[in-house]
Amino acid sequence: MTGRILIARHGNTFAPGETPRRIGARTDLPLAESGRVQALALGALFRSRGLVFDRCLSSPLLRTRETAALILGDAPCPVEPTDWLVEIDHGPDEGLTEDAV
Repeated sequence: MTGRILIARHGNTFAPGETPRRIGARTDLPLAESGRVQALALGALFRSRGLVFDRCLSSPLLRTRETAALILGDAPCPVEPTDWLVEIDHGPDEGLTEDAV
């Protein structure tokens, strides 16, 4: 039996025109509309290639669970939140722009 592991990062969390900030494990942002579009597009790509998922792991953060659920669509595979996939902690830089760091 041959298996595959596919890794995808969550979709955008900032809307066009918003200044991106360093967001890690302590800030639980939802996906922006563009992030939802990205996740749906990736799910469509996977389906067009005939990929079927047996398991889907995600960090417990909202943005990652949303991304995973949108990628899976109506596939009968639940998203499993897993603590060891949590984003890094930016410490005192959390929430700051790159210019401020």
